[in-house]
Amino acid sequence: YDVISIVKELTGKNIDKSIPYENVDEHISLLISTFNDLLNRISLAFKQQKAFIADTSHELRTPLSILSLDIAEALKKTDENLNITENLKEAKREIGHLSRIVNDLQWLAKNDAGQLYIEKTDIRLDEVLIESMSRCQVLSKENNVRLSVEHMDIVEYYGDYKLLVQAYSNLISNAIKYSKNNGTVKLSLKKMNSIVVLSVSDEGIGIHKDSLKKIFDRFYRVDKSRSRETGGSGLGLAIAKHIVELHNGTIKVQSKIDIGSVFEIELPEINS
Repeated sequence: YDVISIVKELTGKNIDKSIPYENVDEHISLLISTFNDLLNRISLAFKQQKAFIADTSHELRTPLSILSLDIAEALKKTDENLNITENLKEAKREIGHLSRIVNDLQWLAKNDAGQLYIEKTDIRLDEVLIESMSRCQVLSKENNVRLSVEHMDIVEYYGDYKLLVQAYSNLISNAIKYSKNNGTVKLSLKKMNSIVVLSVSDEGIGIHKDSLKKIFDRFYRVDKSRSRETGGSGLGLAIAKHIVELHNGTIKVQSKIDIGSVFEIELPEINS
């Protein structure tokens, strides 16, 4: 058979097709096998891109629909000379939600394109904790959740201050949104042997075992209905994971249903 003809017929619609290589020369067989591996990786990239576009379209469609309805209702009430405050407030909330999605998408797009540059300097991780906590104070009050620092070592570090604040803030805000009323989100910074651990623990709804491997995927949400109410973009944990990996670190999570979750950022103590 003609391998070249088969390759020429490959398109985005049949990229998952593999090329048979029975009864061919050993070297040709190895070449085709290697090419099939490449096709599998390309096929996976196509599928991920399609899923990403579909999820993005879905996420953007909802706030846009709500905005359209709210503005239409506001216009009706304007004609009737009625109070339109609530409609405009709802429209403003949806605009904020949409803006967060767009900003997060832009961040991920830059990261995927290799255009996100990390600016490492000598920083203090305890200051990262304090700044992140400060950013989340308003959200904690709105959700009636208390923020508590359980332990905080003084840690000098070489990293990107703004990015690390963004990553840790994302974990804290996520914990707040999924905490129970009157719950407490506990923060900690500890030096442990050759690593530094920033942790966030909550008393929230918990994460099912089957979801633990997916929670850092883009747009993945443990509780879709509740996530919609919190106004999250579904991208916060994915962004946090990317930022930590840029610092050669890892994020770990442990969770129990109806008890809560613990997220830990582990960073190498010497990061260059």
